[in-house]
Amino acid sequence: MKLKPSLKILVIDDCPDTRSLIKNILERRGFTRVQVAPDAFRALSIMQDSYQHFDPVELVLADWQMPRLSGIDLLSKMKIDARFKETIFIMVSSDRDSNHVMSAINSGVDSYVIKPVNPNTLFNKISTAVRHSSRTN
Repeated sequence: MKLKPSLKILVIDDCPDTRSLIKNILERRGFTRVQVAPDAFRALSIMQDSYQHFDPVELVLADWQMPRLSGIDLLSKMKIDARFKETIFIMVSSDRDSNHVMSAINSGVDSYVIKPVNPNTLFNKISTAVRHSSRTN
């Protein structure tokens, strides 16, 4: 998958300010198809709808700590669903603990971004994850 402005991105975070910040960072970098969701259940609904309309979400940026269904639980659901198991998944968390990061990596995230989100770091992580995805898919 080539990094392109039309990459369909879904930002999932229960904090409205964080959702807005990440969406604005992405749009300033030229991404034109950024959607947001307040929780993992809404995200799954958006992903299912997008898939049914032959326009699947290509990249997910998800907060780890969310009520009802965490980012890691969302990732687990995506990995067992043939429609979403190849979707690029970047975890976003304020937890810097190396055990926490390793747990995310072992669960299958494509990358991990620490809050507060740095625009350059976020863009670099997205670029790397997309390049890696194109080599393996």
